[in-house]
Amino acid sequence: MTQQNLSQIENGRQTMSYDQRQRAGSVFGIASEDLGLSPGRPHAELYPAEHRVPDTPLIAGPGWIPDEPADLQSLRLTLDEQPQAVAIDGSEAETLPTRPLCAPDQPVRQI
Repeated sequence: MTQQNLSQIENGRQTMSYDQRQRAGSVFGIASEDLGLSPGRPHAELYPAEHRVPDTPLIAGPGWIPDEPADLQSLRLTLDEQPQAVAIDGSEAETLPTRPLCAPDQPVRQI
């Protein structure tokens, strides 16, 4: 890995491949689970049963899963292209450990 490549990863302009993450974990002694490389404990298990989608690793909020399957022919989708308010935008303190490295006065470039 070159200095330029590392700089691009730190600035969020390039992502690390699975192999690069494995190597970085080995070189720096970082646990595979911390790099998202091994299944470890499924994340859905961290949530109460009422939030887990049965037989999947997914979670869902209250009211998101119907009591019985929906007839797909009865569903109608519409597109609303108006701006929508967001409850979470990634700037929350909880996201700090997962954000790409960048200078404090520079926003992360969206890819």
